[in-house]
Amino acid sequence: MTDPIANFLKQKRIPLQPAYFLGSKLLLGYEFVLKQYKIIFRTEKNSLIICELTRLENAAPSAKGLLSLFAFLRIMSREVNEITEIKGMIIKEVFNQQLHETRVRLMNILLKKGAVLSTDDNGDDWLVFTLYPSPLKPKAT
Repeated sequence: MTDPIANFLKQKRIPLQPAYFLGSKLLLGYEFVLKQYKIIFRTEKNSLIICELTRLENAAPSAKGLLSLFAFLRIMSREVNEITEIKGMIIKEVFNQQLHETRVRLMNILLKKGAVLSTDDNGDDWLVFTLYPSPLKPKAT
């Protein structure tokens, strides 16, 4: 596997499987479960793109669970030299009001944690965490 995040997860013995777009044969990225969350991601250039972040059905909402996910991402960003940013697209316009409110709350938490809003050339909004190189880790070659 040449994906640096997939390699990191494999080293940490976190089970990983391919994730396909709407059940098709189009590979979207990779999926793993961490505590109470299912995460689907892919990497493009030096970006870790969060395609889907879902709380598991049997997991209760918990700020502690979300903070442990952030802590894991922070550790991963220190150990994976190739990744310089973590980002996820903002999809606020949904018909389910409760889902909309949950997404807005999550977006506000992420902004407080250091994410910035960015709009790409297509007009899509993204939350982006820029990762600064640790003085302890060697630069990617």
